[in-house]
Amino acid sequence: MALFAYIRVSSEKQAYDRQLFQLNEYFNRCGIDTSKVRFIEEKITSYTSFRQRAIYPVLRDAKEGDIIY
Repeated sequence: MALFAYIRVSSEKQAYDRQLFQLNEYFNRCGIDTSKVRFIEEKITSYTSFRQRAIYPVLRDAKEGDIIY
């Protein structure tokens, strides 16, 4: 089982900080070891094709039991 956390913002001016903070708070509450979570971060617009997005290979190659936050 693999664990992934996907964080996305829409412009270079935006930061991941709040999303990362919220995810880490959730992982701490649930007792999830963040060293086992692969964080995927990207700054893209809605005009980016789905296959160009960083989440695409994760979704394409996901196995049963993998978790994507």
